[in-house]
Amino acid sequence: SARGRRRAMEFTWRGSPSLGPKADVKGFILSQYGNYGPPPGHCYDQLCSDPLWQDNPALEDYNVPIMVQRFEAAVNKKAAWFR
Repeated sequence: SARGRRRAMEFTWRGSPSLGPKADVKGFILSQYGNYGPPPGHCYDQLCSDPLWQDNPALEDYNVPIMVQRFEAAVNKKAAWFR
């Protein structure tokens, strides 16, 4: 989107022309998908099928290092949308 290219994900919404700036609402866009939600691969809702964090190294499916790496990548990608 144009906002993403300009790194202008913050905005001010003027809620009432008659009330002026005191009624302004500051906002920002949290997702490239137009909704509020977790980064890809980190949805733990009952309707999601993303893997859960397995933080016991004795478990066969221990996955903390890869989960941290994926989460950091998602945060860094989102951070690039802002100035």
